[in-house]
Amino acid sequence: MEYMQVDCEKMEEIMGEIKGKAGVWFLLGNEDNNEKLICLQVAQKDDIGKEIETDVQYIRANDLKPICIKKYVNQFGEAKFDYEEWGQWRARNLYYHIAQNYSNLKFVCIWDDKIFDEKSYRELLEKYIAYKTKAVFWVNGRPFDDEKSDEYKKDLLKQNFIECNSIREKLVGILDEVNVATIDNNIANYVYAMDL
Repeated sequence: MEYMQVDCEKMEEIMGEIKGKAGVWFLLGNEDNNEKLICLQVAQKDDIGKEIETDVQYIRANDLKPICIKKYVNQFGEAKFDYEEWGQWRARNLYYHIAQNYSNLKFVCIWDDKIFDEKSYRELLEKYIAYKTKAVFWVNGRPFDDEKSDEYKKDLLKQNFIECNSIREKLVGILDEVNVATIDNNIANYVYAMDL
């Protein structure tokens, strides 16, 4: 299993190494000049290089025009910001928002040519990292339409904590304990992570 951390500004330099690789990536950044990195987004893809290349283009874009306004609500039921919706505008707006509000953006890529050919394994690892870091903008499919109550969000976090433990056990069966511990250590080196 291979890991790579790259500053957003330097993505072009390593794109050849990750293009065509099936894996999982997560995006880190600093908020409000805080030195602590937080996990902003997590995703899995059969070509992480191509997806990151598109996301970096969205991060660098600066010409968004509104069509209609929607709320971006993450998988934890929290409204994060309003955005303009139109076609791929949700993703464009997300990365534009990230670029405007976070600094020191870094992508962390994880891939394994044998294991991550299986999409279900990548999806498990994506969810595990998202739950463990409470990735700020991650959604599991589609976002919620409305912000949820504090009680709902609290219950959702409890469920996610339980599911995170279960996912970890599955990942140990797929990747082995050493690789999962390495993933946990990589997460812990970058961001606050939920204790399991």
